[in-house]
Amino acid sequence: MAGSDPSSSIYPTVRISGATSHGSWEVALIIDGAFPSVDFDQFLWRLNANNPDYTGWPVWLDSRQFSDEESRPYVLNGACETLILRITPTYFNHIDFMRMDPSGRFYSYRALEDDITNSNNAPTPVTSLDVGLPVLRVVESIAVGLAFAKALQVDEQATLRFAFRWSGLKDRELSSWADPLRYVSPRKTRQDVVTSTVSVSVDTPLSALV
Repeated sequence: MAGSDPSSSIYPTVRISGATSHGSWEVALIIDGAFPSVDFDQFLWRLNANNPDYTGWPVWLDSRQFSDEESRPYVLNGACETLILRITPTYFNHIDFMRMDPSGRFYSYRALEDDITNSNNAPTPVTSLDVGLPVLRVVESIAVGLAFAKALQVDEQATLRFAFRWSGLKDRELSSWADPLRYVSPRKTRQDVVTSTVSVSVDTPLSALV
């Protein structure tokens, strides 16, 4: 997979019927390097056991024990997929789709927290973009990818190739509603879709991600 571009090869077209209007952020990861083959159950066990869980809702989370059976993972075309739809009057709303392929390909789609969070300081959906949240989610995704590569015993010369995409951004007010102590000067977004790619060596220390 040398030179693979995750933005062109594993971005699915995500359409979630019945979900509330929202923007989204996506991350795609290709592990470009060799690693020992393991059976499907061992693959999932290694990833779930080594997910660092930096937040209460980690990237590529393990939902096997969720009370809602519809939110539990299933196998499709040799990969593990998970679809979580939870829109309620409570604070913890989620619109997530995840895919983990034993070939070393990963994908995650999430609704922007700006659009589905129920709290006193949360903005009206589809009107705001917290400038800090994309930074946090990107760093978290890379850190989790490094942990997965280590769990899979990836060759030390391997490279992790990430692609990120944010959609539904146009005409949002930049803000810092998730961290009110941070000041953001008033301005609006211009583009509706933004993509970015980065390649990270498998031996990159977490301290270097900043």
